[in-house]
Amino acid sequence: MVDEDEPYDPNDSEAVEAFWKNAAVVRGGGPKAVREVLAKRKEEEPVQR
Repeated sequence: MVDEDEPYDPNDSEAVEAFWKNAAVVRGGGPKAVREVLAKRKEEEPVQR
């Protein structure tokens, strides 16, 4: 089944890899926990020049 409103195709290995590359997985968190994980990740990223 393909959802026309969602470009993610779980049968497309490249789409799956791209999705999980930037995913923020948190246990029992919710929106606040996800924001905290993303903020920490952003702090740890090297500055690109």
